[in-house]
Amino acid sequence: MVGRATKRKRFYRGIRTIGGIATADPEQLRLKLGEPGIALYVYANGQDRSQVRREHTSIPEKSIGNSWTVPRDLENDKDVWLTLLMLCEGVGMRLRKAGYLGTVIEFSYRNTDLYWRSHQRKIPYGTDITKEILDITFSLYKEADFLPLR
Repeated sequence: MVGRATKRKRFYRGIRTIGGIATADPEQLRLKLGEPGIALYVYANGQDRSQVRREHTSIPEKSIGNSWTVPRDLENDKDVWLTLLMLCEGVGMRLRKAGYLGTVIEFSYRNTDLYWRSHQRKIPYGTDITKEILDITFSLYKEADFLPLR
């Protein structure tokens, strides 16, 4: 659970092992990493109380998303719209296949320096319709006013 992003937060000064996490101050882990810091502490101390599941079973999805790093910078609305169309169609198809309706739509993006941002909107109804998802996502993009995109 300690990937690149967690390492970049430099919480680990002096912590090099799972044992180090297990003996760390849980409040300091929470302050540095939020709730994932507490999860690390709990796991490192063997206190995971998650329900045991049978092999080859899965938990229900809580979100459905789609992302892609484009091979060149997107520098205009048309390029962004075409890319979002492809991504939103993938999300819509997966929502329909799962029998879900989405109620929060999020647009996450990076610029050419790989600076990451996201915006989201809660909608008053659930949808699995690609056009609705696309329209809301494109409006989030327009509000962000953040070109070029990668």
